Amino acid sequence: MKSPAFQFYPGDWLGSTKISLMTPEQEGAYIRLLCHMWGQDDCSLPKDDTMLSKLSRLEEKWNENKEIILKCFSEKNGKIFNKRLSDEKKKQNKFRQKQASNGSKGGRPKKGLGFSGLSQTKAKKSSSSPSSSSSSSSDSLLSSKLQIFEYLRRAADNRIPDSTIEYQADELVKKYTGKPVRNLQALCSEWASNIEIPVKKLYL
Repeated sequence: MKSPAFQFYPGDWLGSTKISLMTPEQEGAYIRLLCHMWGQDDCSLPKDDTMLSKLSRLEEKWNENKEIILKCFSEKNGKIFNKRLSDEKKKQNKFRQKQASNGSKGGRPKKGLGFSGLSQTKAKKSSSSPSSSSSSSSDSLLSSKLQIFEYLRRAADNRIPDSTIEYQADELVKKYTGKPVRNLQALCSEWASNIEIPVKKLYL
């Protein structure tokens, strides 16, 4: 399954000198080309003026605008690509492969390691500490980041990219390590219902 989205960071976009020098029409064309690239397996597009003019929606205006737009891309073997966008796709693919591998093993990491490489021994110590043992209904977030990820993913209902979910799982681990949580699933559901889904992460 292809990743449906990449996040958008307004600060990066608005702070780019290259984009600031574009006209609104050129900026819109650039966004469209990035989106079309994301849908390709190799995250690239043929360097074909006819195709690019149509995909960018510039049509007959492509030739007079392409010089400044193509400054944001690199060319290799007759194709254009955006390095930052390509790196993000590789990162997401690697993460998905890791998740698939964990799933094929029953959803559990190797013995002795938590999802983030945390020692299970350390996790057990945390869960037996006074703060963690204060309630039998508490969940120790340190014990399984994978469990947190699955709770978040289920609550997100395919609306949120896996990379965003993984980041939130890391944040929850940092925030609640060694602390009791009464209802982990409710916490994950609240996050998923309140998060603002970004349009796309557009790479400069």
